[in-house]
Amino acid sequence: MSIYKLIKQGIVLLETAFFSRYSSPEKYQDYVVESGRQELAKEVASVVLTANGRQKSAKLKVLDVAAGTGLVSQALLDADCSVVAFDHSAEMLNTLKRQFKGIKTQVGDMNQPWTFANAQFDVVTIVWGNRYIVYLEHFSREA
Repeated sequence: MSIYKLIKQGIVLLETAFFSRYSSPEKYQDYVVESGRQELAKEVASVVLTANGRQKSAKLKVLDVAAGTGLVSQALLDADCSVVAFDHSAEMLNTLKRQFKGIKTQVGDMNQPWTFANAQFDVVTIVWGNRYIVYLEHFSREA
């Protein structure tokens, strides 16, 4: 068995444990709100804008990898960015779509080749999903 398959199996086990604790994406979203992660998401958006020297007339195109239920995606949208939320879990992205309007979503595996055009985004974010990166070199190349 390849190392990639072993790591993927480990990720599936983590996700299984995650969903057994937070039986649904909605329960996870409740936890995220209760733990104050919304403020961190706003700070991430602020850092993205500052680091990119955004001008008021320029709308940054952002790919939010491992977007989950969308806290960072929403903070970026609120900061007037154009956002695509990218996550392997269709269930999480469906929760995001029910809560937040104006965010495009795409299901995909960040550890496999991405289907986005080169230079389609000005910025790529990954906040809480970095622990799921299997091959950093691959991820860096895709981003």
